[in-house]
Amino acid sequence: MRWSFELPGATVLMVATGMALSSIGCYLPMSTAAPQNPDTVRKGNFGVTFHGEYQAIDLLATPARAPDPAAPERYPSAELPTFHMDVAYGVSSRLDLELGVDGLLVVALPVPTGLSAGVRYQLVRSSSVDVSLASRFGVLYGSSKDKEGTSGHGQLHHVHAALALRLKQAKWRPGLALSVVPARAMTELSSGESRNVDALAASSTFSLTLGSGRMQLSPFVNVGILSTDNVRGTSAFFGVGLAACFRAN
Repeated sequence: MRWSFELPGATVLMVATGMALSSIGCYLPMSTAAPQNPDTVRKGNFGVTFHGEYQAIDLLATPARAPDPAAPERYPSAELPTFHMDVAYGVSSRLDLELGVDGLLVVALPVPTGLSAGVRYQLVRSSSVDVSLASRFGVLYGSSKDKEGTSGHGQLHHVHAALALRLKQAKWRPGLALSVVPARAMTELSSGESRNVDALAASSTFSLTLGSGRMQLSPFVNVGILSTDNVRGTSAFFGVGLAACFRAN
């Protein structure tokens, strides 16, 4: 499987990210919390969603070796929280186009590490429940080092597909989002060596949403599993976060 994708401004973003992360370490975190909005912004309107998550899987990290050779290996989590922010525009009453920025939260300051683009379609809109399908494609950039300390850089191409629903008959409205995230991490060291890691993550995101007007706040819990082609077994992961959503309508 070969993936090739370049977003506008990706080169500038990679340089800026490398400078910003040079004092932080080697990260290529993959946030798997599903896109949680089960509704759309409606035709001609805009919306902005920002969510932060901790912990996220770091695909540039070295898997932790279990004492038992037969036991599954575990990918360590990124040491910093991640964020995702997207701007949605309604092209119809049920279809949104979304452009997003992904990155790390460093001392509460967002450091962009990637871009994404996607769509959201609302399947169900009723007085009791909203249901939507969402998908986005994105690229993340990060720094890397091998066991001998040789530096390099990495890219993570990911596709995020999710089904999101939320009940509407309560002050705190419960929601559930199910997602599947295939990804490929590609690293290139200064020595000229390169390596690829294919990964597949699946997660469930449970949320409670407060607010029914233009502003909504949603604390969430994310649980999931990760499987890669170079690690024995399957790793489980757990994260918590907060999403904030602003709708012009």
